[in-house]
Amino acid sequence: MTESAAEKPLRPTSPTRATSSASTASFFQRVKEELFRPRTRRHGEAGKDGPRGDSLRESVETVVFVIVLVLMLKAFVAEAFVIPTGSMATSLLGYHRHARCQECAYEFPVNASDDAEGSRRGQGYLPSLAVCPNCRNIQALQPGIDGGDKVLVLKPHYDLHAPQRLDVFVFKYPGKQEGEGRRIGGPQENFTAKNYIKRLWGLPGEKLSIWQGDVYLIEGGKDGQPLQREIIRKPPVKMLEMRRPVSDSTQTAADLKDFLPPLWADEQPGQGWRAADDGKAFEIQPVAQERRLRYRHFLRPPPLPAQALQRVGSAIRMIGNAASDAQRERLTGTDALLNVVRSLEAELPALDEVTLLPTASRAEQFRDVMARLEKRFGDAEEASAVLRRADGRPLQDAEFGPNVKERIRLEVQSGKQALAELRDLWESALECARRPQLVTDFLGYNALVSAYRQSNFFYPREWAGEHEPHWVRDLMVECVLEVLQPGGTIALEIQAGCDLHQATFDLSTGDCLVRVLRYNNGPVPKEIAVQKASTRLNRPGKYVLRFSNFDERLTLWVNSALPFGDGLVFPGPSPDDRGPRAGDTKPVAVMAKDAAVRVSNLRLFRDIYYTRSAGRLPTEYEDLRLLDLSALGVTTFLSLTPQEMELPHHAKVERWEPIGRQKPWYYPMGVRQEFGHGFPDPELSNGPVFGPDEFFALGDNSTRSSDSREWGQVPRRLFLGKAVIVYWPYTRFGVIW
Repeated sequence: MTESAAEKPLRPTSPTRATSSASTASFFQRVKEELFRPRTRRHGEAGKDGPRGDSLRESVETVVFVIVLVLMLKAFVAEAFVIPTGSMATSLLGYHRHARCQECAYEFPVNASDDAEGSRRGQGYLPSLAVCPNCRNIQALQPGIDGGDKVLVLKPHYDLHAPQRLDVFVFKYPGKQEGEGRRIGGPQENFTAKNYIKRLWGLPGEKLSIWQGDVYLIEGGKDGQPLQREIIRKPPVKMLEMRRPVSDSTQTAADLKDFLPPLWADEQPGQGWRAADDGKAFEIQPVAQERRLRYRHFLRPPPLPAQALQRVGSAIRMIGNAASDAQRERLTGTDALLNVVRSLEAELPALDEVTLLPTASRAEQFRDVMARLEKRFGDAEEASAVLRRADGRPLQDAEFGPNVKERIRLEVQSGKQALAELRDLWESALECARRPQLVTDFLGYNALVSAYRQSNFFYPREWAGEHEPHWVRDLMVECVLEVLQPGGTIALEIQAGCDLHQATFDLSTGDCLVRVLRYNNGPVPKEIAVQKASTRLNRPGKYVLRFSNFDERLTLWVNSALPFGDGLVFPGPSPDDRGPRAGDTKPVAVMAKDAAVRVSNLRLFRDIYYTRSAGRLPTEYEDLRLLDLSALGVTTFLSLTPQEMELPHHAKVERWEPIGRQKPWYYPMGVRQEFGHGFPDPELSNGPVFGPDEFFALGDNSTRSSDSREWGQVPRRLFLGKAVIVYWPYTRFGVIW
């Protein structure tokens, strides 16, 4: 499931024809004339030219000319590559499978690099599981693996233009940087070219920092100079390309409708927002007070921990071992005991299945499985009571320590205790699912339970380091707003920690006010930034609205227009106030006052969260190293307790404070002096800047990307070109942003 540290290189495919200029065309014409000029006959040579000879010669000339043309285009103009891995997902896809959720019908790609490798080794098809990013349903994938995106790379682009930040480019692997000026490996491995595709973030002469999911430009920090940090902001077209889905109101899980509260609902009782179209749209008639249609981040109950199931399996295995010992000692009654052990083992698949997706609708099935297991454990204890020696003498407790009967009795008690723990965990899973959680960087593309990679055998029950959750503060809400009658006020709101971001429309004039309110240490906010602009939202009709707070900037779309341009820039919170607050579990709202509107197609997206390192260690949050990373433990940590749900939206939650205390990492890394030697330390800002010919590259799938965080900067001499188009499969055809 996880890509190895050395990603599979891009492979060149058959080149695609590119348009040439008039000068290039004339050059090729001259080449053709020189290569295929008719041979002059010698004196006395008979002329045998005829229609057939002319036709054959022209065919040969055409074939040779096309071959020469293609080779020259490939060498100097454009080349095609296929992407094998998912380091740029979901902007660009490697080997993957298409999944369609059986509960909410959401369609999404799933990384299949491990499955493709297993198939190439001749292991055949093994069933793998996928986790839906919309409703978290877990289901088996069907056979069939789709190849990676095929991209066209424009080779002369960087000969004509300087590299630009956020370009998607292809380059030769520079080798892993080890020490000053030394690298291990290089552009070839086993006589095969190693080419990578990434997004360009750092330019020559710069220093970068990765902090709480964002990338920053660093100035100063050396020789006593104050450190200045400026976030790198993406233009709107890049934001739309790089956003990742969180929730879609048009696709809700059928099995959760009667169990979880609705994701979108009016936060106050009485006359206000009411659901329409089976909860896919919401309407409100004019009311004098502000009414908010609030999104609450409820998720499916998490799978029960693998360790709890292991304790049940361990008890059954120990009973089986005791039965085998009794059989070797030729005790009578062992056949009945072994039959009970087999019946216990036969119940384990049902227990595994029902605890993987605990829901209220499966409660009866869970109780039935548990009742059968408890009965089988009792049968094992009864079967052990009749064990006797072949001569009829009873077993003596003094022989060989605890005898077989005692061992079985102890294991039966252990198994029953493990079942009782499972019952408690089942109730805990159902209970915490009814409490809203923080939005994290979960990506369905990475949530593959691959049958070919045994290291992920316990995922999604146990998350481990590679699935560590990271809180994401940068969100985007999208909806279709239908104004039923003129007048009134409508607003889109996003909470991000101590900040409340608002885009408020006056439906009479179309004027929009965008502002940032900051709650530092009290219930009264301070206005940090504000801007006003005119929009066309002043008459009845349908409008597509998008509002985001990506990269410390508020960007608003009304249909395809950008009333505020790239957006309203605002300063980020202080390091002491960057953690999540209670309101981040319900971070988005649509407010209406004196307005008659209908809202539909409500979708929530998040920005890419860039982790500080390319590996699994160290963890992103230093103070959470001992966090229980079982799915249930993570869900419990991310969700509010019943008491915390009563807190105001700006209130701090004590156990989340370590998230805000994360330390930034710097690239190039700083140097720590110990015992007269210098050691690289990413937490120090005293390192150099990128060299005059060095660039910093990151993969969009940050937790699964081997990039400059791991092997250092990319020299310009290794650039192969800019990726400009996905040309295959045709369903993904388009420009690469």
